Amino acid sequence: MADMKGTRSLEKAVNILHIVSEVGPVSISDLSRRAEMPKTTVHRIISCLHEEGILQRTPSGYDIAPFQSREKALSDIVRDTATPHLLEFYIATTIPIGLAIQKSGTTRFLNLLYTARQRTAAQEFTESGAPVAEATKSILESHGHFTRGGAGSVSGKSSLPIVQRGVARVRGIRGTGIAVPVVIARHQLVASVSVTVPLAQHASDDRIEHLLRVTSHNVRHALTEPHSPVARKQCGFWVVGGVSPPGWSPTGPKPSGPPSGPGDPDRRP
Repeated sequence: MADMKGTRSLEKAVNILHIVSEVGPVSISDLSRRAEMPKTTVHRIISCLHEEGILQRTPSGYDIAPFQSREKALSDIVRDTATPHLLEFYIATTIPIGLAIQKSGTTRFLNLLYTARQRTAAQEFTESGAPVAEATKSILESHGHFTRGGAGSVSGKSSLPIVQRGVARVRGIRGTGIAVPVVIARHQLVASVSVTVPLAQHASDDRIEHLLRVTSHNVRHALTEPHSPVARKQCGFWVVGGVSPPGWSPTGPKPSGPPSGPGDPDRRP
């Protein structure tokens, strides 16, 4: 709240919030009277609180906004934007696919697409030590190492090859886990898309990886096109900053066509 500086302004803001929480929707005129403040002061404070999402404007006046963290709101946007592209991949391959983020060092899946017959395979996405779970964790942590400026549980030496390749593969007894990042701007990792490929389909690993990269590209394009809610919020997802690793240069959405060419995590080498 850049326009509210100093202890007095904070006290006035707290007083206004107390009144709004007590009486419900209230007009600026009524707030001015109850708080014994000039309308111009009340309007300035209300504007700041509204801009921060603390208050909402209703037909009856200003009221306390329902709490929804910015992180959760953006998670929902990413999930809803990505789902049609995950579905397109699933229809083309019938292979379970998941969309994940990393929160407080833990992998959290926002969406998983699979059928009832694939429930066992789908459980591997969240099963510690399973190939797809490890591949997803590897992608998120490796990119996270650089977006957080070297913080995290992995080293730059181990994460750099994964970041440069733009894919993590972990082979297990029952199948292979493949994960690809969704990077929407330099230093910004939003999520990863990952799949678990059964042993019977190992021969098509390369094709599946290519389709997964295309899916990642399409999700990124949808998230960064000008009318995207994420673009309007200037992305701001997770932590921005850190040092870009050599060979890593995500450059934003491409105009059309499948990904191709070196140097971009969602492009096929």
